[in-house]
Amino acid sequence: MMKRENLKKLLTGAVLGLAVFCLTVVLTFAGTQLVSAAVKKNSVKKYTVTLCKPDGKIWKKINFSGKKKFPSADTRDGNMFLGWSRSKKKTKKPSYYADDIIPRKNAVYYMVTFRKNQDKAPAKIRQSSNYDNVWFVGDSRFLGMKHAFKKTIPSNVSIICKGGKGLGWFRRTGFDKLLEQVKEMPAESRMAVVINLGVNDLNNYSEYPNYMKKVSEVLTSYGCDMYYMSVNPVNSAMIRNYRGYYARTEKQIRNINKMIYNKLCSGSNKCYTYVDTNNYLRRYGWISNNRNDGVHYSDETYKRIYDYCIRCIG
Repeated sequence: MMKRENLKKLLTGAVLGLAVFCLTVVLTFAGTQLVSAAVKKNSVKKYTVTLCKPDGKIWKKINFSGKKKFPSADTRDGNMFLGWSRSKKKTKKPSYYADDIIPRKNAVYYMVTFRKNQDKAPAKIRQSSNYDNVWFVGDSRFLGMKHAFKKTIPSNVSIICKGGKGLGWFRRTGFDKLLEQVKEMPAESRMAVVINLGVNDLNNYSEYPNYMKKVSEVLTSYGCDMYYMSVNPVNSAMIRNYRGYYARTEKQIRNINKMIYNKLCSGSNKCYTYVDTNNYLRRYGWISNNRNDGVHYSDETYKRIYDYCIRCIG
């Protein structure tokens, strides 16, 4: 029979051997994981995109591996950057816009730039054939449109607006003024209301859907057809150069327009017809005002916005 001391030594050796084996397995696994992680880290695909001016001169290079978005740009010459394309010297219809995700591949993209000499006002001022009276209700952008027309705007078109304001002003003042004018019209009048508010409420528009639905209910009871014009484009790079900071961005415009369309202009929520001047201008071009502030428009662009809207409502 094995002596107790020998049995103890044998068991102790077995336990130590098992412990060494387990430790070896653990260290080997950990080492494999570390090597695997290092290999994985080093194998992450990296890309380089070259962003060029319309003539092909390099504007900026971007190196990236994860998600990266196209930047905005300021031409600083009064022309308007619209977006990016794989083709040189395009002046409309960008393939990508500021804040779009850059495709994960090495590529060269060129600025799509709408030139000031392309910004032509329509040859004649269009009048609605479907409506006897049309109201445009908005902020400084409709005020700019009013100034652009001066006294040439059709007599059956009214513009109710206040610069720098939004939903708060409309609740306190704008809606009452609009309703008062609507009530003065003969019962048989064909009436349309076009609302364009939101650019001054980009950080707080949660109350828009409920209030604007109530506005629609009241005005349709007087026979008005209701339209909501998209919040129209900005150029955040121009805004930053003009103001010193990003007061408004392309992403904010996209988000508020998504809300307007989904909550007010589509499906079971529909109480307005959507007038998408935003995408019209982004595709075919616009020019900022003589301050190049990236928010307000040239007289010609304001007249093009009016013309597009009248064509949409008929």
